[in-house]
Amino acid sequence: MKTFLEYARDYRKEYDNYHARPEQRERNAARLRARRLMVKSGKVEKFDKMDVHHKDNDPLNNEEDNLEVTTQTWNRTEPRLRKEGVNELQMSGRQQIVQIQKYLDDMRVSGDGTSKGANDTKKKSIEKRFNLKDVKLDKRGKLISYKTDRGQLVSANECNCFDHELTEAEYQGKKVTLNDPIRTSENPNKKFKVYVKNAKGKVVVVRFGDPNMSIKRDDPGRRKNFRARHNCDDKKDKTTPGYWSCYQWRAGAKVDN
Repeated sequence: MKTFLEYARDYRKEYDNYHARPEQRERNAARLRARRLMVKSGKVEKFDKMDVHHKDNDPLNNEEDNLEVTTQTWNRTEPRLRKEGVNELQMSGRQQIVQIQKYLDDMRVSGDGTSKGANDTKKKSIEKRFNLKDVKLDKRGKLISYKTDRGQLVSANECNCFDHELTEAEYQGKKVTLNDPIRTSENPNKKFKVYVKNAKGKVVVVRFGDPNMSIKRDDPGRRKNFRARHNCDDKKDKTTPGYWSCYQWRAGAKVDN
């Protein structure tokens, strides 16, 4: 059996055989220039654990419209394993709202010494960093709403910021992903199913959604009416169909179902 040291990577050899090549040194220098450009524009900071991604995967193309900020997790994942067409910081709805609010909470600004001045400074900062428009904050600096670069209005209240993450578990002898709604044909009366853990820690399946109805959440009026009819702001129990129906009608989510 090999020891840990025998399995350890030989970084010196990797550099000599690959990274030291002139073309790779040129590509790495271009990546560093891209990072400096984004730091200068205020979109990234030192030690913020964010990466600068080239949309066309060409590190030599440092045009402004080819650069975007991503999380390190997404950017350093093998492309074929990433969620197709999705950059974590471009996700609207719950994930982006949580990301923006965390950034707001971590900001330390003084403005003109008033809460309004501080909020104005925060709004300008997150509009620039996340490429948003018309950001609105309450007096405590909490996010109310914003518009995406495409002009879509996203409300933090409508998001309902469901508190769950995707994790693996076992259900009836097979591995499943928790809190991830998927299409199903097992029950002709339901459109989706989702695996969740109940209060006792047992994995259960929740079926929901009318297979004969489509989700019109891109229409602000329909989304608002649906969430009002179903009292979505009061849905907190993940083991109920109503919770997940409201989740599918969350603001800003991509309609792919």
